[in-house]
Amino acid sequence: MTQTFVSHLECSMTGKRYAAGEVHGLSEAGKPLLVRYDLERLAHSFKRDDLAKSTEPGLWRYAPMLPVTEAKNRISLGEVMTPLIALERSAAGLGAEPGKAIVKDEGRLPTGSFKARGLCLAVSMAKEFDIEHLAIPTNGNAGSAMAAYALINDCGRIVGEGKQRVGWFDVSTLKEPYRIEGKKTMGLELAEHTFTIRRSVPPFAAFTRR
Repeated sequence: MTQTFVSHLECSMTGKRYAAGEVHGLSEAGKPLLVRYDLERLAHSFKRDDLAKSTEPGLWRYAPMLPVTEAKNRISLGEVMTPLIALERSAAGLGAEPGKAIVKDEGRLPTGSFKARGLCLAVSMAKEFDIEHLAIPTNGNAGSAMAAYALINDCGRIVGEGKQRVGWFDVSTLKEPYRIEGKKTMGLELAEHTFTIRRSVPPFAAFTRR
């Protein structure tokens, strides 16, 4: 079993706690649930040097900071740590110093966008909970144009009806707790990038320096 440091889930509006290790959607208040961690235990058990030694190429290098407890439940399509790309012409156009305009190229993830992170975690947690049917309203690929112009609200309604009629588990944005956890790994990568670039500066301090 992978060591996990999840302590509980928490309503993003009321702060009400919900037990970890159970299937949840929205809170009783109809708001997103956020996964919370025992940060003190995590700090003592997982060090920055451990991260540097990781052989995982993508977001699963942060497994101790994620909620999946069984390694066998990790769903992966070959995620990579996406690079930071310096936009030199943009920096010059803004009158900024070279290297100050940077973009993180999430297009290199398996599905071509940062949303791969969220679904990676959501589907992995669904596997961990033995949930076999997932549903999500989306405006992607072949149906993107029609969905964007006319169908996304209808899709949301259909998913809502399917939850009751056939037992779909709704993986819509902010309707379950774990897509946020996948997206969180983008910030973890940024912190690791920053530490690599500026080893003398604490990972998050670099973002606030003037």
